[in-house]
Amino acid sequence: MPMCRSRCACWRAGRYDDAVVAYRQALEVGTFSSTEKAQILYLLGKTLEALGRVAEALEAYGWTRNEVPGFQDVAQRIKHLLAGGRGLLPGVDRPPGPWSETCSDWGSNSRLRC
Repeated sequence: MPMCRSRCACWRAGRYDDAVVAYRQALEVGTFSSTEKAQILYLLGKTLEALGRVAEALEAYGWTRNEVPGFQDVAQRIKHLLAGGRGLLPGVDRPPGPWSETCSDWGSNSRLRC
């Protein structure tokens, strides 16, 4: 399998299932601050949500909230999904595309298989 240049390279390439694997690998191999870990969990949740994997997205958002209460729009996303919402979060999300404002590398573990 090719290597991703960053943890978001898979997402940007439209390889969402691979992005899920990359985020999970990051959580297993990296040592992060609470905020960094929350960011990875949040991106994992958004990716799972985009794939329609709602139960897994809710789990990732729950871990995010446990790591850093009040992180970004996690509470809104959980409420939206629990109410049966699908698709873009009203008033928050923009149409699908690269999430460059939330994508970055963390620490020295910037190359993960995806």
